[in-house]
Amino acid sequence: LDKVTEQFERLAAEVAKQDSLISRLGEEIIETEHEL
Repeated sequence: LDKVTEQFERLAAEVAKQDSLISRLGEEIIETEHEL
């Protein structure tokens, strides 16, 4: 069970990392559109 929890936490961390990357990308795109 501990191993499963460990894998789940690692997966959640990866998802959170990609999620913040995507939202940062989205913010940059919005800023770029405002400049155009």
